[in-house]
Amino acid sequence: MLKILIVAGIAWSVPTPCFANFQDGNKLYAKCTSEVDSQQALCYGFVEGVNDTWTTIQRWEPTMPRCTVPAAATVKQIADVVTQYLQQHPEERHNTAASLAMNALTLAFCP
Repeated sequence: MLKILIVAGIAWSVPTPCFANFQDGNKLYAKCTSEVDSQQALCYGFVEGVNDTWTTIQRWEPTMPRCTVPAAATVKQIADVVTQYLQQHPEERHNTAASLAMNALTLAFCP
């Protein structure tokens, strides 16, 4: 266990270049509407990560409105909400995919 922690610490301390090439809405929309399973999986994983982050932020920030994705909702359904938002707002797709996904979730699941 100690070896794992040491290796992880060393790996974490190695500097890596920072790039501002965040995924934009166009790239996410292409993945979410792709017929290729691996691209759809990337869409689902991205949307699931945004949903988890969104839920965590709500718990940490007491002033945020409480928005709830139904417990029975699948990742595909949540991705469908985001995809529909991206389809209906092509003028916004140049923005970061994470911010657009959060907008979609907020519109769909906040009172």
